[in-house]
Amino acid sequence: MSSLRETLKADLTTAMKARDEATVSTLRMVIAAVMNAEVAGDEAVVLSDDQVMAVLLAEGKKRTEAAQFMPTMVVTKPPKKSAQSTPSLSVIFQPL
Repeated sequence: MSSLRETLKADLTTAMKARDEATVSTLRMVIAAVMNAEVAGDEAVVLSDDQVMAVLLAEGKKRTEAAQFMPTMVVTKPPKKSAQSTPSLSVIFQPL
């Protein structure tokens, strides 16, 4: 059985081949968050699937809160990729 991290990397490869920019961007963000969690602290560790899932849930929560906050912001210029936040949630929660 492959680990959740390997599944994320395989999904990234598939999205890159399909030229799905929104999915590629989201998966890169999630993989970076997992890598940051691995090197946080005094020494680097390899995260278990449960720990990777916790990182995914935290990233999903951040995106959800950002999507809820965006319509209430007073913005002088329209955001470049605000519409991308909602589809990215389905990408984040897909492996779960």
